[in-house]
Amino acid sequence: MTPDNVMSQLTDAIMIMIIGMAVVFIFLSLLIVATKLLSKFCRYFERQDSNNHSISNHTSVNASPNDGISLEQVPPVHVAAISAALREHCKRHNLKRYH
Repeated sequence: MTPDNVMSQLTDAIMIMIIGMAVVFIFLSLLIVATKLLSKFCRYFERQDSNNHSISNHTSVNASPNDGISLEQVPPVHVAAISAALREHCKRHNLKRYH
């Protein structure tokens, strides 16, 4: 190996490294921009959707007494399934509340 050959290989290696880093930087920058644009896009349609529907048309996971959702609106099958799942979870994790 001659010194010129080694220097040429090092130059090529550094150029490949710089090009690779630039490609990764550009890709990640585009990914961040796309994520932010998608977030704005989703928030825009979420706002439109919430204006078109009232809360009484949807059931909420975090239902509180002021949400307008009563226990009568939840099917008994769902209540039974949730209760069974909660009981099983508590048994598996040794929680004494629902044994």
